[in-house]
Amino acid sequence: MREELGVLLMENESGDISVQLYANATEARKSFEQLAGRLGDPPSRATFLELDYKAKSVKADCKNLPVRTNKDETPDAWVIGQGPINFPEGEDNENQH
Repeated sequence: MREELGVLLMENESGDISVQLYANATEARKSFEQLAGRLGDPPSRATFLELDYKAKSVKADCKNLPVRTNKDETPDAWVIGQGPINFPEGEDNENQH
């Protein structure tokens, strides 16, 4: 029998709910943490439940989508294998690589 189970609940603005089950809750949580939606999408809510049968516990996280971020806090670009980068302020960004 399983030691863990991940449950993702997706609720749309009319209250309809879809359910997805994951055998590997740890990996599914990583995906949930990256879940942000797109700015043009209608509002929705994502809830992730991580059931740990050995510890007899449930961890729950919830977020409203789409996640709105402050533009000043987002990086200018992402470099694969290195992560986020920010261009120096005041310089012409067209000359950046």
